Amino acid sequence: MRTVIIWLILICAATSVFAGKDPNKELAKTLINDGKSLEDRGNLLEARAKYAEAAKFNGGFKELAEVNKKIVAKTGELVASAKGSFDAKDYAKAIDQLQGAYKLSPDSPDVNCDLGVAYHMAGDDDNAVKSLHACVTDVKKPEEKSRYEQLITQIDTKDKPVALDEGQKQALTAFNQGLRENQDALPTPSEDAELCKKLLDNEATLPKTPAILFNLAKCSEDAGKLEDAARFFSDYLSASPDSRAVPEAKDASTLLTSVLSFDGAKRDEVRAHYRSANQYMAKGRYGLALKEYEAVRDGAPEFAFGHRQLGLFYEALGRTSDATKELDAYRTAKDVQAEEKEWAAKEVAGLADKQAKYDAALRDGAAKMRPLLFSGHSGADGVLCDQAIQRLQTASDAFALAPEANRLLGFLYIEASYPAGAKHAYDASTASDGAPFFFAWVIGLKDSKESVFSLIQIKKEGLQIEPLFTPAPRKKPKKGEEVHTIGDKVPQSCWSVIDSVDFLVPQTPCGEFLAVKDIKGIESKQAGIEITTTQNPISITPVNLFQDDPIQNGPAGRKFANRYTRIIERYMENDVTKLGVEHMTGGEKTGMGLKIGLIALQGASGVANAVSSAEAMITVSIYAMQAMQMLQQYRRETAMLSQPGVYKPIPVDPAPLAFRVE
Repeated sequence: MRTVIIWLILICAATSVFAGKDPNKELAKTLINDGKSLEDRGNLLEARAKYAEAAKFNGGFKELAEVNKKIVAKTGELVASAKGSFDAKDYAKAIDQLQGAYKLSPDSPDVNCDLGVAYHMAGDDDNAVKSLHACVTDVKKPEEKSRYEQLITQIDTKDKPVALDEGQKQALTAFNQGLRENQDALPTPSEDAELCKKLLDNEATLPKTPAILFNLAKCSEDAGKLEDAARFFSDYLSASPDSRAVPEAKDASTLLTSVLSFDGAKRDEVRAHYRSANQYMAKGRYGLALKEYEAVRDGAPEFAFGHRQLGLFYEALGRTSDATKELDAYRTAKDVQAEEKEWAAKEVAGLADKQAKYDAALRDGAAKMRPLLFSGHSGADGVLCDQAIQRLQTASDAFALAPEANRLLGFLYIEASYPAGAKHAYDASTASDGAPFFFAWVIGLKDSKESVFSLIQIKKEGLQIEPLFTPAPRKKPKKGEEVHTIGDKVPQSCWSVIDSVDFLVPQTPCGEFLAVKDIKGIESKQAGIEITTTQNPISITPVNLFQDDPIQNGPAGRKFANRYTRIIERYMENDVTKLGVEHMTGGEKTGMGLKIGLIALQGASGVANAVSSAEAMITVSIYAMQAMQMLQQYRRETAMLSQPGVYKPIPVDPAPLAFRVE
């Protein structure tokens, strides 16, 4: 992270030079002097902020490097002191010392892993889990990640160490590995479904520990085996009645009990629809799951619980009027208990406030996100990126599956190399036809021989390519031809549409559509994505592909070498996508990054020279997207993987309850 910050600043300084901006040396000097004063008083973080700001004006690089060394050294001293306190079993003091280290180095694996273990030993498991989720994000080695993930499960389920034979260990390790790979990449729906097969196939031979029971229950539910799921959840509640995972197990158990207890004329149909709904939910196909819930309502309107669940689904989608109708039907149905009627009335009464909260947070989040893309912003504004995600998260907290907020979150998460979050957000947005999108340079469009900066939208039926601009000069228009330009170089095919839309992306197509039937192949290449069509080949170079990839090795690293191809494969639902060479090396990735970086830099300079300040809304700052690296801390804090309903890594290895040693 520290080297990334310096790299970002160097990139931003280079952008300013190419854009023709003269560095303000006096301002840089003032900022450096302010930083030195702060550094002399021991305020290292404040000093670093001043030097980072000075770097935007081509100064302060040496000072920034030196203060980073001091921060690293001070962090190391605090961790060493905390280890002494931990070894003496003075956990409160160790936590205090580690909290001081966290303020200096919030992305340090030593700090977060040790803090999580210290909290756990002190009996504060809520904070332990938060720190351990951050630890899992920060640690690089897959086997070490796995041990800390297993520790989180042990805390959640209160698992005790159990002896495993070789066959059992292999089956559980395979499940954990599949879970990790699905978190590290955007899996296809079939890959989602394959995860549980590894566990269910070995169910009879596995010990029934709390963690295994919980996962067997979830896997049975997702496989449509409702009776088995209810039994496993009941067994889990008996095996671990006071664990942290009890609330989610109780909620799932209550739902299953209600479905299985329905004995109306359409009993078998209701169960079949819920089985299908659960299978679709497991694959992230929320739109199809909704149709199953609606089928229950339409086929068995007397089933009160069906109205309840459909109402909550509509609420999650942000469809408040539909949610009100279903929840009112639930609370007025006979045989619904008084406390449930009261709950439903309160839920309906609170929808207006939730809608207002959602709308305000969405507008604010989009407004904070827009300058990073369209305003000629030339700095790695990590604070603005964090604020955009925080506001969009606030919106999704109100309506978890609402398409607008989730569409933008999915984009931010994929740019920030957070595939688990991107999968959740994109799956939610596509439930209401909110197409995933990213930005790229495109060569091969019908109306241009040049590289065109475009917005790529992934739809089930194909790819919508919305051209935004090109740095190449336009040819003289033919007589009578209507040409829309900014200045004399930038075609504005979709500019007016984007400029008028609050949520950043076109709502009506205005570019070129590549239908699935016309696409013969999609393949990851070192320079991006190559699409073979029935007519002409198209080359797509995503603007953020040269960012460091957090996955270093293993199958997930190979599969996720091109995150954008993974998006196309999952959401266009095609069978022609190839993920690229399996043996791509680190050197090849570096070469790919340098090549794409050069293309983007050339494009940024051309655009800056072509567009006047009065027309800056369409000026895209390529390097602003580098700021997504700054989201790492917030990615950890969202703890997407700890949300109820997901599978839990099963403890196989000894718990890492000592201080971490690099």
